[in-house]
Parts: sequence; C-alpha cells; structure tokens
Amino acid sequence: MGTPYRSLIKGGLLTVAFLWACLALLPGAGRAEAQPTVTLEQAIEKVKGVFEVPADFTQFSSGYQQDEERQSWHLTWQTTKEPGGVMNVAVDAQTGEIFSMDLWRHRPETGAQLPALSREEALKIAEELLRRLQPSRMGELSLQIGGEELLPLWARQQSAYNFRWQRLVNGIPFPADGVSISVDAQTGKVTSYNLRWTRAEFPDATKAISLERARQAFDQAGMLKLQYFRPYPSEPRQKMPIMLVYRLDHPSGGAIDALTGEPVDLDGGWMGLPGGMGAYDRERAAQASEQQSIPLTPEEIREIQETTRLISQQEAEAVVRQWVRIPQDCKLNSAALTADTWTDPPLRTWNFSWSNQQADQNCRYVHAQVNAVTGELLSFHIGPFPGESGKEAPRLTRKEAQAKAEAFLQKIQPERFRQVEPVEDRYLGPIRPLEEELPAYHLFYYRRLVNKVPYPEDGFSITVDAVTGEITSYNLTWSDLEFPPAEGLLSPAEAADRYLSRQPLTLSYAEIYGRRGERQIKLVYRPTVLPGAVGAAMIEAKTGEALDWQGKPVAQQPRPYLFTDIAGHWAEKEISLLGQAGLFGDYGNTFRPQEKVMAAHLLRAMMGAQDGVWATAGLSDEQVLDRARLRGWVKENVAPGDEVSRQMLARLMVRFLGLDLAAQARDIYRVPFADAAEIPSDSLGYVALSYGLGILQGDGRLFRPVEPVSRAEAAVALARALKLEN
Repeated sequence: MGTPYRSLIKGGLLTVAFLWACLALLPGAGRAEAQPTVTLEQAIEKVKGVFEVPADFTQFSSGYQQDEERQSWHLTWQTTKEPGGVMNVAVDAQTGEIFSMDLWRHRPETGAQLPALSREEALKIAEELLRRLQPSRMGELSLQIGGEELLPLWARQQSAYNFRWQRLVNGIPFPADGVSISVDAQTGKVTSYNLRWTRAEFPDATKAISLERARQAFDQAGMLKLQYFRPYPSEPRQKMPIMLVYRLDHPSGGAIDALTGEPVDLDGGWMGLPGGMGAYDRERAAQASEQQSIPLTPEEIREIQETTRLISQQEAEAVVRQWVRIPQDCKLNSAALTADTWTDPPLRTWNFSWSNQQADQNCRYVHAQVNAVTGELLSFHIGPFPGESGKEAPRLTRKEAQAKAEAFLQKIQPERFRQVEPVEDRYLGPIRPLEEELPAYHLFYYRRLVNKVPYPEDGFSITVDAVTGEITSYNLTWSDLEFPPAEGLLSPAEAADRYLSRQPLTLSYAEIYGRRGERQIKLVYRPTVLPGAVGAAMIEAKTGEALDWQGKPVAQQPRPYLFTDIAGHWAEKEISLLGQAGLFGDYGNTFRPQEKVMAAHLLRAMMGAQDGVWATAGLSDEQVLDRARLRGWVKENVAPGDEVSRQMLARLMVRFLGLDLAAQARDIYRVPFADAAEIPSDSLGYVALSYGLGILQGDGRLFRPVEPVSRAEAAVALARALKLEN
C-alpha cells in the first residue's frame, strides 16, 4: 500500500530525535526568562520510574524548551548499534509531568503476523499506565470505544493497538484534548504516550441552545449541498460514473455556535475538527496523479500529429502569448506534449516553461499548459518579476481584485464563465473586501454548475497580485462527461436526516484559530460519529445511502469486526484477532464458524492479511481469485464459490508462506496419518509441511484430505501461518 510505513516511522522519529538533539545545542534557550522547577536529573528519574529505557539505548541527549504553553525537558535515548532505535520523552519542567513518549526500535520484517495480544489485553496495559500517570484526571477522561482502527498484520507496518481517552470539561467533550496510548501487539510494550491538556477558559455550557434549535440552524444554513461527484479512478483509463450526492459544504465545517445559534464564523481562520468523519485516500490519489502526465517522444509526437488534429507547438505557444506577458529575456527552456493516461485519456496538452535568472537573484519564470486538441489555454503561472513584487505594500482590496479576475475570465472563457459560481473557502476566507491588512495576492475559485447543481471538480482558479493587479496564475478544468439529470432526489432535509443519523449534532468544545494563529475555545454543536459507527463523507442523493470519500458505500468500507457468534468457541481467540484486522467479514459481525469456507472468502482473508484489507476493498470474488492465481496461490481449477478441502487448505497455506517449491519434492515426505495412502501424491508435500509447521494437525489420527473445512478451521490455519516467521 504505497510507501512502506516502517520507513516513514523510522525517518520521522529520527528527524524528531535530531531536532530535539539540536535543542540541547542552544545555549540555555529560555532559561534566562524562568528557571525550571524540575531539574534535568529529576526529569530523567521521573521517566525511568515509569518507562523502561532499553538497555542498549546508551546514547543520551537532552534539550530544554520554553514556549507560550510550558517549559519542558526533551530527553532522547538512542542505540549506537544497527539497525537502530530511539526513545523520545518530553517532561514538563514546572510540574514534572510526562506529556509525551515515543519509542521506536527496528524490527526485521517477517511477513504478516498475528498479534500475540488481544485488544482487551492491550487495553489493560494502557489503562494501567494511564492510572499511574493521570490518577487525578481519570474522572475527566472518556475512553473512545467502538470504531477502532484496523489492526495491521502486514509486514510494512508495525502492528499496534491505539487507544484514546477524550477530555470532558464539566461533562462536555473537548476532542482536541486527551490522552493517547499505543501498545505493541507483539511485545505488549507501550510504544507511545501523548497527553494534551489545554489551559484556557471554557464557555458556560449551561447557556447552550437546545439541540432542536441547533438542527434548525444547520438546515437553514444549507450545510449539506447537492453536488455532482466523480470518484477518483483507482486504475488508468478507468471510467468512473458521475454521481449525485449531498455533501457537507460550508465555511463553518458543519459547526453551530451553541451560544448564538449561528454557524461558526471562522473569518478566515480554521477550526480543529474531530476525526472519524471519513477520510479520502489522498495518498493513493497523489500517487496516481504522479503518473497521469506522461511525456511523449519526438517520434511519438510526429506520429500523433499525423493521425490526429492536434495543434502544433508553434500554434500552442501563440495561444499562451495571446494571454500571458512573457518578458523578452525569458527564454523557452522546455516544451513537451503529454498525455493524461489516468483520468482523461483523450486529453493531450502542450506544456511550456520560460525562465531567466538575473544578477539580483530574482528568478522570473512562466509555466503554461494548452489543450492540444481544442487550442484552449488550460493554465499558466507567472513567477515574480523584478520591481513588481515585494517592493510596495498591497493596495488592491479583495473586491477590486475579484473584479479584475472576473474581467479576465469573461474575456478568455465567456461561455464557461456563465456556467460557474464563486466558492467561499473557509481557509481563505469568504469572497469579500478585507477590512484589515491586505494580502500579497488574492486567490479565487469558481466551480462549474450543471443543471444548476455544482460540480466542484470543474471550474476556474485565478490569482491576482495585490500590488500590480496582474493575473499571476490561472487554471481551467472542464471535463467532457455525461451528467445524470437531477431528478427523483431526496430533499435537503431528508438528506440531512440520513447524514446526521450516523454523526448527530453533538455539544462539544472546539478550538478556533484566527489568521494569526490566535486561539479561542467555543462551545459548538457539530456532527460527531456515534461510537462503533463509521462516519459518512456524503449521502447518495437518491437512495440516501452513506458513502465514503471515494463515493463507495460505507457498509463496504474495511473495518474491524466484533463477531457475535463465537463466544466459547474453541477458535474464539484466533477468529477474534483476525476480525480485528478486518478479515473474514463476509457476513458482517456474524462469523458463522461451522459453515464451510468458500475459496474466495479464504483467499480474500489471505490477501488482506498480507497486503492489508484495503487491497481487496471493492474487488469482486472473481478478481480476488484472479489475483490469487497471479501470486501462485491457486494453480488448480477453482471457482470462487467452491468449498475448500483439507488438502487444498494445506496447499494454500504452504504457498502463502512461500514454500511451494519445497512442497513439490514429494518423495522425501512422510506423514503420521492412518489414511496417508488416501492423500494424493501431488498433495503429500503440502500436507507434510502444513503438519510439520503446526498449521494442520488433523484429528490426531486421520487427515481426511477431501473433506471440506469450516470457516473456523480455515481461520485457525491462517492464524497459525501468520504466527510463523518467514
């Protein structure tokens, strides 16, 4: 799944260690203002009295820091031996309270592994630490139960159980504050501890408006807006249908001020929102976008131009110069024809870059894109020119800049400009004149309207220099797609009912940050995911079905399973652990242990254990079987719905462990089963290896090679395979 998590964790922790070590080099940073009550020696003793510092972490360094929040000691222990490890701890220098600990130690990759601890066992370890470090605050902390993250089993991510206790202020949740603890699923060691406890005045919750009034304000503000939505393709050239959805789209982020009954006014600032509202897979989309513009060679360009009606490089360059001022001393240093193979395969674009470097080191440049089919200017960006930026104070108000932006759009795209509407962006502030200081530039967004319904993926973005009034950047996105008619839809109120049923408006405290970073605590009603539920990013406009950020049904989203029909079963522990990793969820929270396992269900679980359950999300049973064949797990004639025999289970587990070649040396194996003669010769090696490795033991006397296995037996076999080191 993309970048190896282990490498990211290692790199991140080593960076933190480096930065903390740098603090130690600062000559008494902050000490002139206030001497710490807790000495460095006392801080070290405090840490070692709570956490065990690994014996080989012999290299030690410390740093002292003072900021608006606190004075603190930052302690770092590292090992000088390969492959490395680091432990960072932060201690309040006035109270002696430990507020942060992160431990990382390299562990060799062993393939997918089943955790040695259950979630319940790990929670006991975390609770013991919490009681030890926060005895006086236990009454103000609430464990966030349900909706836990998936437990990773795959090699590229160290498996850990993560727990979070949310702070309550007079019984009202304050999601920004609390305690989080991570426990290694293999060793039971606490690998991270983080405390956040804000010192601030909190509004009086007794003055809050009623929930009914908050809901009225939510509806009146039109928090949920009808939009066209196109899921991002997961594969090149994949055609994704346009959907009609209701999506939360408001500068307040859905929050209602519980004292005024109005949507929260961010005024250009931003609000820290709680997690759990659904997360769009931006990493996967970013990786895909890196692949979508592929340069073409001169030979390919000539061939394409001969067989299509693409404009020439000279014609495309003329289009740019028609709309963009390019100084004479800026030379063309790059011109390339590219193809979008990911989201829009027919699209071909000419990409240009002009630049120059003056003696005063003011770099000037121009980048531009032209549609090679239609001849339209798609985008340009102008770098700073000497004498035009940074020399004068901004003088254009936002209203004046917007007038210049719209005048340009009316010239370059008059027809399409009539099909867009301006967008209020909560991070940039609403489109209005600024009464305070003026920014260096003004950025505006306009989104496309189809059938009077917004399609946010299409439209314009445009930037105006607040000093010169020049258009310094422009971008057009306009897709040639089929949009379904906006008919037979839920009303906004009905959509809000569906949306808020999963994440009802809940009274809580929220942090509001202004433009300059100033913080304010507000009492708000905002959508909050129910315990054990998965939040909806949007609502399908016709059916009301809850969707995630990919436009897929939330019900199909990978999640941990808490099986309700395995209590007291002989395989309860193994099944429960696999369920926490999101495996064997074919029937939701019902496992059906005695039912015969289908080939596709077992293969999906094997693939999810090795690569993570997101790797199989959305795949059909046939696609899972095809991928299993590509991996060499399945070489026989198997259909997705076939029952799995005991000898087939042995084959799958041995191939899962990468021992297929060894199993084929059939003449060297013997098995202690009374029915050994009934085992086909080409299965004997697989049966012998699965027996010798403790994966399949039979009943102690018979193996019964052709007997179908139950879901419980298949789960236990996979669990045993996961315990083996590769």
